[in-house]
Amino acid sequence: MLFMGTSSHPDENSFDAFLSSCGGSTNAFTEMERTVYHFEVPRPKFAAGMAMWSRFFVEPLLKAEASGRELAAIQSEFDLSAQDDGERAQQLLSHTCAAGA
Repeated sequence: MLFMGTSSHPDENSFDAFLSSCGGSTNAFTEMERTVYHFEVPRPKFAAGMAMWSRFFVEPLLKAEASGRELAAIQSEFDLSAQDDGERAQQLLSHTCAAGA
């Protein structure tokens, strides 16, 4: 949801368009207790990329019409990982370990 527009750049695809125009990329992943966001751009485009990227955390639009698509994407990722033995072992550990361990 964060990468779907900001007050400064309301178009959902403005950051992706910027990255594509300069050969950059972005990704994010969620672990048990944190989400990691990252992007790469050529050094000359770093300041512009950071200015644009940082706004996702300050002024995200969180559009209602985008939330359904995002929920579907999350469900799809969950369904794919549900059959992964490594993911299932991680879930088992997280539910059986002592609090604070």
